[in-house]
Amino acid sequence: MSDLAKTQHPAKSTTDLENSRTDIGKIQFLTYLKRTNMPLKKMQDYVHHYEKREENQCYALHKK
Repeated sequence: MSDLAKTQHPAKSTTDLENSRTDIGKIQFLTYLKRTNMPLKKMQDYVHHYEKREENQCYALHKK
């Protein structure tokens, strides 16, 4: 058995797991936007407005 296989990994904290779930959610969200054929620049604008809860701006970007 290699030394790497013998290495024990530290347990993840609850915060680490919550951050991981948040990151996965963001990746899924961006994947959804990409599947709509939205260009990267629009995706950046969409996320910016989404984080500010500017739903009308998001809707306008998605419909263009």
